[in-house]
Amino acid sequence: MPDFREIISQQRVFLIIFGVFFVALGVLLMCFDKAELHLMLSSNHNAFFDVFFKHYTGLCQWAPYVVGVLLVLYRYSASLLILLSQAIEAVMIYVAKQIYHAPRPVKWFAENMPEVQLTLVEGVKAHSQFSFPSGHSAAFFAFFFSLSVLTSNRWLQALYCCLAILGCYSRIYLSQHFAVDIWAGSLIGVVSVMLMLIWKFPMRIEPLNQKLKIRKD
Repeated sequence: MPDFREIISQQRVFLIIFGVFFVALGVLLMCFDKAELHLMLSSNHNAFFDVFFKHYTGLCQWAPYVVGVLLVLYRYSASLLILLSQAIEAVMIYVAKQIYHAPRPVKWFAENMPEVQLTLVEGVKAHSQFSFPSGHSAAFFAFFFSLSVLTSNRWLQALYCCLAILGCYSRIYLSQHFAVDIWAGSLIGVVSVMLMLIWKFPMRIEPLNQKLKIRKD
């Protein structure tokens, strides 16, 4: 039965990639103001990525719940990890948004730099309020970190982290959030899973790929 430290050690691939992403984005946030950084990261659009990010950004709104419910039929603890980590990050995000009331890029640029025309994607509603922190980014990281905990395959752990980062970037690409919003949201997502692991570590969390391993003899 692995304890919390063992689980975190097993997740070093995911956490190293997340750490590089988190530190690198933090450095960019210190080097550029939020408007300049947003324009750097969101200005280059093409038809393929417009369609891709338009649909991919919504993945975190349904996939965790579909996977979580399906896992109830297979293993309750895995389902609990996914669903409750989503609940934890949602509460943390809600409280933070109510505290900061930060304007989203469309509203911020309209009020502070009206001469700038953001590149928007057709069919995506541009929200104006509650920018900080990014709830989608938190949900992406909570979901994919939960999936990563359920596997000991390092390539899958790396893939899951990259998919979470891609989800975060979709929020900038669509001008729904500033970089600082996804920076904070990603951390909240990771922390929400860690809180679940601290609470759950006396329970058995066995990697799914080990439980499903097919005998070769």
